[in-house]
Amino acid sequence: MPRPGRTKQECIEKAQEYTTLKDFCKNAKKYYTYAYRRGWLQEVCAHLQREWNLHTKEEVSIAASKYKYRSDFYKGDPILYDYAYEHKWLDEVCAHMVLKGSGKGTSHRTIYWFQFNDHSVYVGLTNNPTISARRYKDHMTSTASQVYKKIMDGYSFIYEFDGYFYPESIASNKEQEKVEEFRQNGWIILNKARAGGLGNVFRYTDEELEYVAKQYSILSEFMKEHPSMYSIILRRKRQDMLAHMYRGKGYEYFVKGKNTKHTKEKCAEVALLCSTISEFQEKYPKEYAAAYSRKWIKEICSHMLSREERMKQKYTKENCFLEAKKYNTRTEFSKKAQGYYRYALNNGWIDELCSHMLDMHAIVSDIRGRSKEECAKEAQKYTTRREFQVSAKSYYNRASKNGWLDDICFHMVK
Repeated sequence: MPRPGRTKQECIEKAQEYTTLKDFCKNAKKYYTYAYRRGWLQEVCAHLQREWNLHTKEEVSIAASKYKYRSDFYKGDPILYDYAYEHKWLDEVCAHMVLKGSGKGTSHRTIYWFQFNDHSVYVGLTNNPTISARRYKDHMTSTASQVYKKIMDGYSFIYEFDGYFYPESIASNKEQEKVEEFRQNGWIILNKARAGGLGNVFRYTDEELEYVAKQYSILSEFMKEHPSMYSIILRRKRQDMLAHMYRGKGYEYFVKGKNTKHTKEKCAEVALLCSTISEFQEKYPKEYAAAYSRKWIKEICSHMLSREERMKQKYTKENCFLEAKKYNTRTEFSKKAQGYYRYALNNGWIDELCSHMLDMHAIVSDIRGRSKEECAKEAQKYTTRREFQVSAKSYYNRASKNGWLDDICFHMVK
């Protein structure tokens, strides 16, 4: 939704203040940009004079040479930027520029290639072509990479990239064109997969992962230099490849769920000493954790009673009756033996179990004298119901609850 003051009509009215597109863009850049981004520019600037036919490719190139980034070029001279874009000169005149945000997360890719001295070449796509980037490091260290294999075979190489960053929608086609260009010039293409992939993670084999892992003795270094390999090892549950890096403790401590100290037989042995799962968990937490992680709980705890079975065994009608006899009122019973009280209530035994208990409502009424006559006598002291409610709240509530208000308050002013 357009912000207040930047509707299409407002942009048109603002443009009416100028006679040339250049003046409008220079003096009302916010309106110009707002209209440009929403596709209103042609309608908003219909009356303005355009000076695009005065610009040559050389002039645009000279203007672009002043800027390091495309975004600065667009901000500093949007007319020439748009002119270059319309005439498809933008990539050429901006070839010297650095693409901002060409690192992790960008949706643009550039083409890179490794040329080897045996006239073979590997072509790929990346969002960061520098030699410190992850893609380059993967080629230098991954045994799954064709580049790595050629280097290990002793071939020298030249690493280059074209410097143009393409949107994902066209980057694949551009890479394919580059591959065809090398092929037509007699180069041997090392790419196994069809060109055009947007930089997928290598599919390492277990042997390759283990070979690289053995080169490290400190886990933190391996995680830092090969984060993708570390993630793959965890996903495949092959932590045994990393056990030698875990100092001072053996494989059984390092690998979660692989602790050989707590076997299934040992876990089952201690589970037989417990009557409930909660008791097992409390008394033998390590054995419980080992059994839970390996999904043995159901099997080794089959002799234990379920919660529902334990409830039925504990809260029988006889037990509830014995518990209820300890108390003189329902309130005391519900507070001090909540489990028994609720179970009796849910099963419809509560009236029978509490038959010996005192009726506190009747007792309170007798003690406080809240009969209808007593409430009527108290009501005679007041002239309005509001005064009665505020000054004798207990009598008022008793009368209201029993429907006596109209009878005892007839003398009051309404």
